[in-house]
Amino acid sequence: MANGFVRYASPADCEAIAKNMRPEDVAEVWASNRHSPLEALTVGYLQSNPPMTIMKNPDIPVGMFGSVPMSFGQPSSAGIWMLGTNEIWDVRFQFLRESRHWLNEVSKEYDLVYNVIDKRNELHIRWLKWLGFHLVREIPDFGPDEIPFIEFVRI
Repeated sequence: MANGFVRYASPADCEAIAKNMRPEDVAEVWASNRHSPLEALTVGYLQSNPPMTIMKNPDIPVGMFGSVPMSFGQPSSAGIWMLGTNEIWDVRFQFLRESRHWLNEVSKEYDLVYNVIDKRNELHIRWLKWLGFHLVREIPDFGPDEIPFIEFVRI
């Protein structure tokens, strides 16, 4: 990224991003399983293979993403995820240009990647479609609050 770059994530990135996480992402991780921003990022960091951080020059973490192995054997699958701050807008054009590359990098070991997304997170839904994900189904009563989430997949 010309105005930023992607690198392997560190535990400090979890704390920095959690403090400034996008309100839509905060709402989503809370609604899905009652995680705080720091809990959600830490779980993603610990379980992803590997976790990656989007940096805004010179040294500001603005997003984290990864894929969490979900099965062993065939077909192999992973839960794909990304959480960020509003500062990702500062590198948005570069982020969009490089999104497909990084999606391919974190999913290359898997036959399919999938997850669910809060139906209210319209910006991320548009981005997922642009990346080639298919919206599989709406789950009307997902999580503790029983709100609509959408399952998505890329094969």
